[in-house]
Amino acid sequence: MSKTHLFHSPNGLVTKSLRGLLSSSPALRLDESHRVVFTPDHPPTRVSLISGGGSGHEPAWAGYVGQNMLAAAVCGDIFASPSTRQILAAVEAVPSEEGTILVVTNYTGDCLHFGLANEKANSLCGTTANNGRPRGPCRIIICGDDVSVGRGSDEAGARNLVGRRGLAGQIGVLKIMGGAAGQGASLDQVYNLGLAVSQQIVSIAATLDHCHVPGRTVEADRVGPAQEHDHDKKDGNGIGNGISNGNGDTNSNTNTNTNTNTNTNTNTNTNGHAFGHSNTTSIEIGTGPHNEPGYTKITPAPSAADLVTRMLAYCLDETDPERGYVHFAPRDETLLLLSNYGGISELELGALTDEILTQLDRDWQIDPVRVYVGPLETSLNAPAFSLSLINISAAARDSACGYSIQDIKAFVDVKTETCWETVAGAQAGSSSRHARRTEQLVHIDSPNEAKKKAMDRARDLTMDPRLLDSMLRRACHDLIDAEADLTRWDTLMGDGDCGETLKTGATSLLAALDTNASNSIAAAGSVLTVLVELEDIVETKMGGTLGGILGIFFVALRQAVEDDLNHPGTSEVMETWGRSLSSALQQLSKYTPAKVGDRTVMDTLIPFVEAIRETASLHEGVAAAMRGADATRRMKPKLGRATYVAAAQQNGHGNGNGDAVDLPPDPGAWGAMVVIRGLKHGLE
Repeated sequence: MSKTHLFHSPNGLVTKSLRGLLSSSPALRLDESHRVVFTPDHPPTRVSLISGGGSGHEPAWAGYVGQNMLAAAVCGDIFASPSTRQILAAVEAVPSEEGTILVVTNYTGDCLHFGLANEKANSLCGTTANNGRPRGPCRIIICGDDVSVGRGSDEAGARNLVGRRGLAGQIGVLKIMGGAAGQGASLDQVYNLGLAVSQQIVSIAATLDHCHVPGRTVEADRVGPAQEHDHDKKDGNGIGNGISNGNGDTNSNTNTNTNTNTNTNTNTNTNGHAFGHSNTTSIEIGTGPHNEPGYTKITPAPSAADLVTRMLAYCLDETDPERGYVHFAPRDETLLLLSNYGGISELELGALTDEILTQLDRDWQIDPVRVYVGPLETSLNAPAFSLSLINISAAARDSACGYSIQDIKAFVDVKTETCWETVAGAQAGSSSRHARRTEQLVHIDSPNEAKKKAMDRARDLTMDPRLLDSMLRRACHDLIDAEADLTRWDTLMGDGDCGETLKTGATSLLAALDTNASNSIAAAGSVLTVLVELEDIVETKMGGTLGGILGIFFVALRQAVEDDLNHPGTSEVMETWGRSLSSALQQLSKYTPAKVGDRTVMDTLIPFVEAIRETASLHEGVAAAMRGADATRRMKPKLGRATYVAAAQQNGHGNGNGDAVDLPPDPGAWGAMVVIRGLKHGLE
């Protein structure tokens, strides 16, 4: 969690953010005084769908305003419900004679303010709106989907009726209802559809740490959300998953459950923080999007796979009397929504998606027909996420729903003019995920793989297989032993990846050597086979600048050896190596300006190659490589990231000639020397 912000006060931040949204959405309008974002051309004969809540959850909800989704969104302060007056302004901004539906998440402030707005809007039903047309009726759906809020009873056995907390599953409800409204469905049709879908959602969140609210102290963040929102107080987190029919009555849906996830847990972690405050050694499951504490905290933090296993069990174990909210029958079609709370990297989110889908298929026989991943409903900068599964088959089976599974999928797939498209991708009308995955996961032979398959051993550079194996193993083990020093030196002068990059190459080569005897790359004593394998390892396993340099060098070296062998009258082996190494070095020089004295891997390679070329002696080549690598201790970096930190590292420790002193050796040069020296030792 970052505790620093570009804006140091929340004052005016929400309005400024909404103005920024307009810059990329010219079709939208903003009522600044009420912080209402709306579409000015919403057809009055179609249902107006309105949502909203506290700010800090962007893109929810203003980001979903547009054709086939929301007609308007109303934005409160950060983590604070908008007022009744704001909500009524949203209703007035998009008046509909067909009717209006307010869709909100189950939190006390939202339920109260939207509920009151619903009553007031209905009191105006039939009167003339600003557009000169009659106002239609208003209804409200309150979405609660968090399974971490169980059905439990208090000590007296009385069941709490606050219902489940609202998470990002609501965004799926908005998309489906918006699709239906956009196609001209009636108020009853859109309302019944939304109600049916909202009752078939299971969601849960996991948090690595809290979010931080601009302008607040860290201590204030620890106690939870803004008081205006009244989330998860001891008396519950909402007024229940009640559904108002617009006449003041409340139809209780199946989610009338006790909230056992109140802020009363006083367990502390090793840092002395309240149970709700995570640290780097813990993960909380069942957290809310306003820094509410979780249902449980796991210390030490589990692996991602174990975390997903636990979360899916909470969502899908129907034998759990507390959390078996939704039945998933075999072959039911589902939607998966994975929402980044704002602080999870896209890299990890993608891997998390794959892990969730793998476990859903393997352990629960669930294959979502649509997958939506991204910042659906965030929590400022929280390093957290929520997952939601919507059983659209179960929703379609609801007799009141009125729509088939295919209809619901069509509503999900219909294009919008909102940020929903950033998570929707191109899934519309696609086949099942299994079928898609079979089509999508392909393998294309690289030139190296084709080379391996077609390698002609008629002309090869061969040696005793045992000696070849010994040389390669010694070089690899020496390099692995040197990794810690290489990493430390590269951390001081670069980005710290050199040691791991070289170690990865070494372990990959050892794996190729450890293959069964008949398939080991050294089994036939073929040097060309080893060089082709090295090309493949460098290209597929070793990244960074050093990986690129070595990749070019090994490709050029293998080509040079092949060319030399194809000329009749090839001389001594070391002369072949001298010519081939020189040719490879010449090719490499086309791609890097580095020379001796620049403090790079070339300070080892150039002296080594020149010595082999001039003396045809491996002993002399190794000695030259060792001298070159050691000399980098006294060199000033001239290329790469090291040049940016050289001045700070020297800190005045110069010798008057512009050369650096008291520096570690260049890790790339030293790593190359370790390999060269290891090859020689493997021959002894």
